[in-house]
Amino acid sequence: MDTSVIYPLFLAERFFLLGIMQAFFPLVISLAVFEKFRSLAYNFFKLYAGVYMLVPAFFLVNVFVNNLYTEININFWNSLFGTDWGSTFFAPLLQFGSIGFIVLLKFKLYRRATSFVFKLFSA
Repeated sequence: MDTSVIYPLFLAERFFLLGIMQAFFPLVISLAVFEKFRSLAYNFFKLYAGVYMLVPAFFLVNVFVNNLYTEININFWNSLFGTDWGSTFFAPLLQFGSIGFIVLLKFKLYRRATSFVFKLFSA
């Protein structure tokens, strides 16, 4: 089971945010001429850079979680249940449990990466 279906969902969220930002880009540029709205334009550009930088953060989360999933299912459980009976009896249960854990971990780490990147570029 490959849990990489979650990655395109978060990339679609990024694409949607970029679309909304492109719609407001002319308004922000035209308002940036006035001194009152200049800080708004700077914050908008920082946010735009942050949305672009979500892809490397998502990629790193994806690589980490996929390596963790491989390590859990190939090395850890085989070392824990060394016998064939233990491997065949508990294998489906452990597969479902590890898939559920990995899916929850991916969602949590993608959300954490999103908030980290936005805090990094909005400060």
